[in-house]
Amino acid sequence: MFQEENKCLVLAGAFSNSEIVRQLSNEHVIDLPDLFCSHEEADTRILLHVIHSDKIFQLLNIWGRIKVKCSDTDVHVLCVHYFKVLVSTEQMWFLTGSANSLRDCRRYIPIHELSKSLSPLLANILPTVHALTGCDTTSAIFGFGKKTVLKLIRKCRVSVQISKTLTRLIFPHRCQQPESLFQACMTSKTNSLHHMLT
Repeated sequence: MFQEENKCLVLAGAFSNSEIVRQLSNEHVIDLPDLFCSHEEADTRILLHVIHSDKIFQLLNIWGRIKVKCSDTDVHVLCVHYFKVLVSTEQMWFLTGSANSLRDCRRYIPIHELSKSLSPLLANILPTVHALTGCDTTSAIFGFGKKTVLKLIRKCRVSVQISKTLTRLIFPHRCQQPESLFQACMTSKTNSLHHMLT
């Protein structure tokens, strides 16, 4: 099956019970109960595999390197957000893009470097900002792109105070905080437009 030793294949969602995850190698087929889940989307399942690999590195007492191949921005954001919880992963690479007979647009993004370049606060709120500015499951609000919101969070103290509350929201307050963030964005855009016109 595998030409090289120490190679294995992990299959998830391919069985009659979609929660089962199995590892196939030349020697055996085993269940991986730590990875059993009912997630329908691969986005979050990929992160379970990343965290599981990190635990294996930890058990083997080695520094590991993880490569995630995906062209989904949601997965990219989750990888950056969760890199800080990985204990024994020295490098994490995100392979994205596609290739065809005319050109190769694949590229590796160093998640480990990207994660280190963000402040702990920004790394914590990244999934929230991503969801508020449009992702697989939510639509973006016209005029509030990711760059606009991230620039505002980096520059404006008011937004930083708002973003601190975004990391630990209680359900009834969720509508209030994003509204404040978008009001701050709108004020920032209005001020920028006013300066351009005068």
